[in-house]
Amino acid sequence: MQRAKSWMWIVPAVLLVLGFASASAANGPGHPGGPIGGGGIGGLFEPLLFPCRAGCVDEAHTCFDEARNTAQSCIAAACSAQVSAAKTACQADRSSSACRSAIDTLRTCAQSCIDAQATGLDSCRTDLTTCTTACGNS
Repeated sequence: MQRAKSWMWIVPAVLLVLGFASASAANGPGHPGGPIGGGGIGGLFEPLLFPCRAGCVDEAHTCFDEARNTAQSCIAAACSAQVSAAKTACQADRSSSACRSAIDTLRTCAQSCIDAQATGLDSCRTDLTTCTTACGNS
């Protein structure tokens, strides 16, 4: 009886450990994304190996954040009644027709803010491309 009880917690524990091990192994050496560590933009080693490009990426992240924050402030100021109505309509059920309708109304109100954000994001991407091109391989 005691032996059967010990297996009841050992088997799930082993399965959990194996699950973590297989998930970790699936990411491969050097963390997700390959041998540079962290993969892609902003990896662990990238700022050390390519400081100029890493600086460009940092500036782009700041630019993207500013564009998002500006758009959210714009929407909050220009469409406060629509934001409130959407909050109320979506509180109980985010997939309800009332929620979808309130979001459509909010989107219509916020269109100029959304357009301004898109313009800002385009500028961020252009600046990132210009910056990384100027960096070359540094």
